[in-house]
Amino acid sequence: MRSGKKKLTMKQSKLVKVKAVRAKSSTLYDQSKVWLRKSLASPKFDPNHFKIIYMGDSWAAEGNMTGIAVLNEALNVSRSKKPLLLLHGGDIVFTGTKEQLNFFKKKVNKKVPDTPVFVAVGNHESTRTNGNSSLNNYKNIIGPSAIHFALRIPFIKIIGLNSVGPTGSGPYGLPPSELAYLKEQLKTKAKNIIITTHVPPSDWKFGQDEFLKLTKQSNVSLFLFSHIHAYKRFQINGKPAIISGGAGAALDKNQINHIVELSVNSGVITTKKIPISWQL
Repeated sequence: MRSGKKKLTMKQSKLVKVKAVRAKSSTLYDQSKVWLRKSLASPKFDPNHFKIIYMGDSWAAEGNMTGIAVLNEALNVSRSKKPLLLLHGGDIVFTGTKEQLNFFKKKVNKKVPDTPVFVAVGNHESTRTNGNSSLNNYKNIIGPSAIHFALRIPFIKIIGLNSVGPTGSGPYGLPPSELAYLKEQLKTKAKNIIITTHVPPSDWKFGQDEFLKLTKQSNVSLFLFSHIHAYKRFQINGKPAIISGGAGAALDKNQINHIVELSVNSGVITTKKIPISWQL
């Protein structure tokens, strides 16, 4: 007797497996680490030619229809680029509640189910209500619990740092513990090092001098920041730096919604701003 169940296509089977991997892991960071390992091991992955997508400041929360619409399209465009991974520079939500963080996590799982997503914590994930910091929600839902991370991919080491305080209202900067983590991570040799953190050094109240000293002595190739709802290019110690905060939050004057595409070709990194068009 023939079974009444329909046989899944190869694409459907892949999506089922991806969702299963994500469901088994507790945080977005944990599940992304699992999927990144799978992606790097895939015979389809070309280590000499791949892409990374960077975006920042989404303010995704139920009720913020504009932010959700922009994020939806940003994720749609990101997926069409078939990146190895996606980096978000923080302020993924507005207040850091469990509901908002789970909303963002579910949105990512639905829109880019086969793409690892790593987040540098933003000040809107670090708010305080009734004496409790929403960073605890962030640690349990988005992760990692250390609120900083390091990733190794071909030709590149990515270092994600925490530049926001426990209340999200500042002052901003890198405390001694975060600088010590950065110093340790910079000891590992890599052709390129990308450093990402939510708040750009121009808005820090502490840690800037040591940060500049440490990164000047290393082979950092690119700095990625968010927090400012605009697109800006500048240099730190003669190395390229980008501020990208156009993935859903209220924009600064004369700015457009956008993401940033990083293309890696035989270890050479180039960047391109990609406008995001959306509608409610």
